[in-house]
Amino acid sequence: MKAIILAAGEGTRLKPRTNNAPKCLTEINGISIMGNTLEILEKCKIKETIIVIRHLGNKIEGTFGDKYKSMKLVYEENSIWDKTNNIYSLLLAEKHMNEDILIIEADIFFEYRIMEKLLNSPFINAAVVDHYMSLLEGCVVSLSEDGLINKMYKKSEQLNDFDYSDKYKTVNLYKISKSLVNRMLCYIRNMDVNSFYEESFECIIKKEGYEKLFMKGVIVKGLKWIEIDTLDDIDMAEKVFKSKTDGNRIYK
Repeated sequence: MKAIILAAGEGTRLKPRTNNAPKCLTEINGISIMGNTLEILEKCKIKETIIVIRHLGNKIEGTFGDKYKSMKLVYEENSIWDKTNNIYSLLLAEKHMNEDILIIEADIFFEYRIMEKLLNSPFINAAVVDHYMSLLEGCVVSLSEDGLINKMYKKSEQLNDFDYSDKYKTVNLYKISKSLVNRMLCYIRNMDVNSFYEESFECIIKKEGYEKLFMKGVIVKGLKWIEIDTLDDIDMAEKVFKSKTDGNRIYK
């Protein structure tokens, strides 16, 4: 299994922090978002991680180089990052997607047990989700009785009367089998470059049925994670992750 980290965004809502450094190098209690992710992946024995970069991407390469401990690092550059969305960044990593993969967005600060739970799921396709809370924004999903994602709702579909009571927020951590990767790519190649890669999941659900997507929602209620988009998010994350545990600086 390989991991793909999407790190080509600018992080405009984190300015001035991101004027001179990419968003993923933002530190939470002394460890960067990217450093935390790489530490967790290496501890989970992932052998190769592909990082899609652009905005100040040379600083990411300069920080981590081509290896993180025993894990190989490979970089792909999104040269039109300001004209595309993450679906295009993911497509740039297509040549590396020849086996099962993890997809991780580079602005998620999370604890080790979340990745452990995702990898230990017996389902070959799985998405980390959490119970919806009012301050969260972005894609939400509903689950079938057997825990499979059966519908996805983009932010634009969540109007004023939207019912969140039975919805789950996606944490933007996915485990995807090689067979699903191939089906995703069939849709992604024909989608607008300003789309989000989750829209390929939505297409599979609508055109083939959620049973064909066969993606388990791995609920991580009570485990710690936060999406870092704003300066307030940094303050919140530093409070949530205030206590550190082992010497590897992995939050548990």
